[in-house]
Amino acid sequence: DEAIAQAEILRAQGHRHLLVVAGDFPKLTSTDYLVAIIRELVAREFSVAVEVAPQSTVSYAKMVRAGACGVTLYQETYQEELYSRFHPRGPKVWFDWRLEAPERAAEAGMKRIGLGILLGLADPALDIRCLIRHGQYLLDRFPGIKLAFSLPRIHEAPDGFVPGVAVNDETFIRLYCALRFSFPTAAL
Repeated sequence: DEAIAQAEILRAQGHRHLLVVAGDFPKLTSTDYLVAIIRELVAREFSVAVEVAPQSTVSYAKMVRAGACGVTLYQETYQEELYSRFHPRGPKVWFDWRLEAPERAAEAGMKRIGLGILLGLADPALDIRCLIRHGQYLLDRFPGIKLAFSLPRIHEAPDGFVPGVAVNDETFIRLYCALRFSFPTAAL
């Protein structure tokens, strides 16, 4: 009820495309729970995408059947050793499960796939090359999908966390230019 009420507030502001965002808490954000929200939103004529923890192909397929049109999932970094250092335990610990999630989503029929890296964790030049290769792989395998890219940057972090690599504005712009050059029709 709360999610639908919030969606109606957004509709009043003119929004028609919604991104359902949920943390990785399987007991509360189960596939059935997400499917119920997607169905309600689609019934109210919203276009719905999801930004949730990596799912199985079966879970993504249920979301597609409910009306979801896209998924956003950031790899954070493609450098497996750094990824493991930032996620030593908990639900994000499995690098490959996260890496392969956009492919599972496309296999399930998601038409829009959002990818990204979290700037500040690793060498941005290396990660952007990996991101571009990942996007190209998905387009080669699923020619009908639409890609979107985002490059969030760490500006402030909790006490004790120091970003590995500061990314200045010039580098930030260059990274987006590399994405635009590589994917002229992608949403950025």
